[in-house]
Amino acid sequence: MSEFFFTIFTPTYNRAYKLRDLYNSLKLQSFRDFEWLIIDDGSTDDTKELVNEFISEKRINIRYIYKCNEGKHVAINIGAEKARGKWFFIVDSDDMLTEDALIISKRYCDQIDFLSGFAGVVGLRGDSKGKVWSTGNIQEGNIEITEENKKRDFIDATSVQYRYGMKIAGDRAEIIRTDILKQYKFPAYTNERFMPERYLWNQLSKDDYKFRWFNSVIYITEYLEDGLTRNGKEMAKKSPKSRASADNLSSGIKEIPFKERLFFCINYYRYGMYGKISIKELLANSEAKGISILAFPVALLYRVK
Repeated sequence: MSEFFFTIFTPTYNRAYKLRDLYNSLKLQSFRDFEWLIIDDGSTDDTKELVNEFISEKRINIRYIYKCNEGKHVAINIGAEKARGKWFFIVDSDDMLTEDALIISKRYCDQIDFLSGFAGVVGLRGDSKGKVWSTGNIQEGNIEITEENKKRDFIDATSVQYRYGMKIAGDRAEIIRTDILKQYKFPAYTNERFMPERYLWNQLSKDDYKFRWFNSVIYITEYLEDGLTRNGKEMAKKSPKSRASADNLSSGIKEIPFKERLFFCINYYRYGMYGKISIKELLANSEAKGISILAFPVALLYRVK
């Protein structure tokens, strides 16, 4: 049995200057059955000293683990194993939660707790000025939208159905059952520190796990100049095998429209070759061998440089 309802999981790297904002938002939570698990991914600033200060205040349950720098995806793998909460909520070190984030999220977690085929719940992100990063309003896409779905304040769907079938874009705040997350580890490649998180969400979609997507802002995001979101392309070049692995998985999911699958397949070969994976191995391991007939020649023409 889990010790806490939520594990608020924060991977961090040299973000001591932002951690206090997140800490303050956690102290304000009306729902208190949570732990804050911090995985320090090799910080060289005063993160450890700052977290020790937080711990000494004894305002919330905090655990701090220091490790060598291997990237957020490896930190998530470790966090899943160390978590003592039933529900695992990834909150980045430069972000915050709204004051009612956990009490709102608990309501939806309770709704799906005993429903089979559900991996978690997902809320909206906004910024400190009140702007919502996209909305959960249903748009016409590739799958049937029922009148019942349009009336409710949530949507039940896999990540792929939500993103591609309903064509809803924008970052979200995902909360996943810890016991399920433990079964879906990110692959880790030597000296690579970036893996797109869609690898996890697409793996769950491939196995038909649904989420309950609800229309409440629970997460405050400010995109920093040194953040992963802004530097994704450069990070991908430094972690080509990881990027290729994520793109290969996406290319093989038939619910994703053909145009996007072709794009993913092209990049699978581009980044795979850049990562010095042999062409023979890339062709053999492709999740979309039929699409490869079109994708591979394009990848040869537009190699990553």
